[in-house]
Amino acid sequence: MRAWVMGMVGMLACSGAGDSAGSAADGVESADGADGADGTDGTDGTDGTDGTDGTDGTDGFEGPPTVQLPATRLGAEALAVVVNADDPRSAEVAAAYAAARGIDDSRIVALSLGTAGRLEAADFAPEAAALDAALGDDIQALALAFTTPYQVGCMGATAAFALGFDERYCSTPCGATRSVRTFDSDTVAPWTDHGVRFAMMLAGASLEEAEALIARGVAADGTAPAGTGWMLRTTDAARSVRYPTMAAAAEAFAPEALDLRYRDNADGSGSDVLTDEADVLFYLTGLTAVSGLDTLSFRPGALADHLTSYGGVLSEANSQMPVTAWTTAGATASYGTAHEPCNYPQKFPDPEVLLSRYFRGATAIEAYWKAVAWPGEGNFVGEPLAQPWPSTWTWEDGHLVVTSTWPDRGTTWQVEAADSPAGPWEPVGAPVEVGEHWRVVTVEVEAAWMPHYRFIEVD
Repeated sequence: MRAWVMGMVGMLACSGAGDSAGSAADGVESADGADGADGTDGTDGTDGTDGTDGTDGTDGFEGPPTVQLPATRLGAEALAVVVNADDPRSAEVAAAYAAARGIDDSRIVALSLGTAGRLEAADFAPEAAALDAALGDDIQALALAFTTPYQVGCMGATAAFALGFDERYCSTPCGATRSVRTFDSDTVAPWTDHGVRFAMMLAGASLEEAEALIARGVAADGTAPAGTGWMLRTTDAARSVRYPTMAAAAEAFAPEALDLRYRDNADGSGSDVLTDEADVLFYLTGLTAVSGLDTLSFRPGALADHLTSYGGVLSEANSQMPVTAWTTAGATASYGTAHEPCNYPQKFPDPEVLLSRYFRGATAIEAYWKAVAWPGEGNFVGEPLAQPWPSTWTWEDGHLVVTSTWPDRGTTWQVEAADSPAGPWEPVGAPVEVGEHWRVVTVEVEAAWMPHYRFIEVD
């Protein structure tokens, strides 16, 4: 008996056991991750054949096959870590993260950023130039291993590092700001495709807190966690402007895929906060501060945020609750603004985009960045590479099972097989229609004795 279990992320063709990540940095063509193009020749030193046709397991092909799955996320090889050389704890956090995610020392860059909460744009400019000079075009994202500075001029620190400082990303005041092309994008290579390096802060009040955050992100990988997602419309009408997309998100997933609950307390008849709940997977709300977090338990990989003006001000002196309160309570990633945004929904995570991108295989940093259309005033905080829902395949004695949450609503997908990674490709079995809800798609091939398979979207 031969059994193979593969954790697949990226349009990679793999032989053997293990986990591989696809991005522009590892030779995989991943410009949009959506069209099912293979972007690689699918080889890893062998083509899975031995001179026979390999069609039934008795003509020489013993398996396992190579299996190409859609690119859904960027990997650790595409991420660099930024250290604030003026903060001794920053280097310790960076070292812990590099060890946890297998990031080479050559991708850890130290900058002099001071210790104040706000860094002036003029002081940021030479440090940003030094960072750009140190990074290759293969680097698609940044982990910022510090809590201060959390603001660069009028921008959130993570936005400034990702986009470059530009006052068009700031309110002047209470106005619309520049949008980003990464909003709800399929890209797994944001720098290559859009000139944006997603950035997320490994923020914490102590080294131990940062290490716990990192551990939760790593623990979330590939777990497809059970749990409940909560979205609350509160009595704070100005901070509950996301309620239409909360309600839409709650109806957009198949019940067996995600347990999502939208609670409308606009009339004040119930509670504005969630208490005494276990296995919280998502918690999205709108309040200046959220009480009861100490009564909750969060699943590894949980996302949580509250719409308010200064959640991205990561200071104990903040009159509003900083988003680090979420990660301290056990969430794995969050978002908040560090400069007065006013309550434009576009400046905060769109619940439907956030949940769908995460569920469909994105990492925490990608899901959050892709959910904010106008991110210039914001800070993304958390463990960047947490990825609870990868696409996977298993193969045992000719029985192939492909499992993926990547297929979009209303699309049709097909398993195809070939003797060569270059094709020609032939359909195997019937196509799968996803339907009107995001869900887990599972396809089985009973006699998978061809050397190459792929799972692609078809017309």
